[in-house]
Amino acid sequence: MMKILPFLAIAATFVLTACEDFHKCKFSDDQTSLKCSENVYKVVNANGKKWFAQNANFYTDFSYCYGDDFKMCLDYGRLYTWAAAKKACPLGWHVPTKAEYESLIASGEFAKLNVVNAGFRYHEDNYVDRDKSARIWIDDEYDAVRAYMLNISDNGSITVEHFNKDIAASVRCIED
Repeated sequence: MMKILPFLAIAATFVLTACEDFHKCKFSDDQTSLKCSENVYKVVNANGKKWFAQNANFYTDFSYCYGDDFKMCLDYGRLYTWAAAKKACPLGWHVPTKAEYESLIASGEFAKLNVVNAGFRYHEDNYVDRDKSARIWIDDEYDAVRAYMLNISDNGSITVEHFNKDIAASVRCIED
């Protein structure tokens, strides 16, 4: 039994290190893309910060492909519940706060994010609004059951709204 304990400790260290390394990313030489284990993300400088210029597509529990079709994840990124969204950004990045989005919108550089109308998933596995609107989670909670998200309509209007945290929406990331 005593010989097994050191082996288990080494194995646990390896597994924890491998999981930690799994979601690390590295910038391209020209700083316009971020190479991660699951994807290569376009990155833009907007309002003095580095932002994803496409939706996150990192698998976590409670993340979905629109219509349960894997190809949709390749085209539109994954849709995340609010809790899952917190795990979608790689190390050194986070889901932007309401203040960060408001500052970006006020700067006039929001268009640099190249938002796609990925729609969203609501209760009972229903998907709606693909190619009509984009819903993007914001890190801030509204209350215990709701959180803020951006709603970008097909006419380009941007509103900040609050929705149930179980709805699945897109995620963008900003560098810490």
